[in-house]
Formats: sequence, C-alpha cells, structure tokens
Amino acid sequence: MENAENKEYTIDDFRKEIEGTSKNPENAGDFPEEINPAELTENDMAIWGKIRDESIEMTDIIKYRQSFEKEKGFESATRYNFLMFMFNKATVIIGKRELRR
Repeated sequence: MENAENKEYTIDDFRKEIEGTSKNPENAGDFPEEINPAELTENDMAIWGKIRDESIEMTDIIKYRQSFEKEKGFESATRYNFLMFMFNKATVIIGKRELRR
C-alpha cells in the first residue's frame, strides 16, 4: 500500500480540494459560489499550494497575475472568481506575517 504522504499532489487532487472548499459551509460568503474546478489550471494549483502552506509572497501574486492575464484568465468567470478569492487569502496571510515581524 502506498503511503499517502508520498503521493504527489495532482491537478485532479487540487480540483477536488477546491470543489470541497467551495461546498464547505464555513466558507460561505468567502469562497465564490460560481466556480467550476475543471476550468482551473496548473498555475492556479501552484498559487493555491502557496496559499495552503502560507508561503505566498507579493512577488508570487505579481507573477501569477501576469500569467493569468497571458492565459486570458479574465475570460473565465471561474478563474476570475478564483483569482479574487486567492488575492483575498494572500492579503490576509501576508498581512498576518508582516504584523508578527
């Protein structure tokens, strides 16, 4: 049997996690209701990983925003909603980190 800790986090894992997060009542009003996890990309997954482990930096946000624009992410309501949710989460994480310094 494969050890769960050694399992690589895949795009399918990410999409399932986002689907669960979006349906969690604790996230009501915080997480966008109009989100189709199948539309999320590897770049979305990468930035989410930095949100999850709270290692996100402003430079990560800038790079993500630039790639998001190149990928025409603004044309997808799902991706735009994810972008806004991610920005809100990142702001909180970075703000808390700065207050602790």
